Amino acid sequence: MKIGPTGTTIAIIVAAVLTAIAATAAYKYWTGSNQRETILEDNCGAAMGKIMHTIEDNETCAGRCKAQCVSSDTEYKRHLFEPGKNGQGCNTCRCFCS
Repeated sequence: MKIGPTGTTIAIIVAAVLTAIAATAAYKYWTGSNQRETILEDNCGAAMGKIMHTIEDNETCAGRCKAQCVSSDTEYKRHLFEPGKNGQGCNTCRCFCS
């Protein structure tokens, strides 16, 4: 009587472990869970009857995010620009680097 794993059993276990590792890597890639989020502050305020912003639009947000990622020695992935509500208040710029 044989006691212990056979070659087929070992191959199945190795295949299951490799599948789990690949699935975890794919999940991290697609969900961005390996990305670090940084929120850049928009210093805004009223001047001459208008709201003035340091992060005025999507392009400014993108440029600032790319610079932030470079300065933290990480790779730029994406950004998210959220304008202030109803044109009032400060904008939000979220940067994602990994």
